[in-house]
Amino acid sequence: MYFGSSAIVDFALCSGLGVAAASCVAAAIETVNVIATAQMRDGSKKVLRVVVLLLDGGALLSIAAFIGGTKSVRDADSVFGFVVGMLAVGLLGFLIRRIRQLPRTSRHR
Repeated sequence: MYFGSSAIVDFALCSGLGVAAASCVAAAIETVNVIATAQMRDGSKKVLRVVVLLLDGGALLSIAAFIGGTKSVRDADSVFGFVVGMLAVGLLGFLIRRIRQLPRTSRHR
């Protein structure tokens, strides 16, 4: 059983789920960092980080349950697609940080 009509569509859909999961995790981390830089007590910052970690863990588990629940033995393409989607977001974030760190050169001299 596939989500779509073939293994390629199944891989693409699960890659999309991986991108969505990693994007949610990245957004939550950025949100916590912005909130934590506000004037908060250290204990409150730690509690906030733990709550966000639990929420993100629950979201990832629900996506994994969806993938696993649609077929008792999921095709390898689905699991691999989910991982590729998550890694793609991580790689994109890494590249964005590297580009921001590059020195800006003047084009007009």
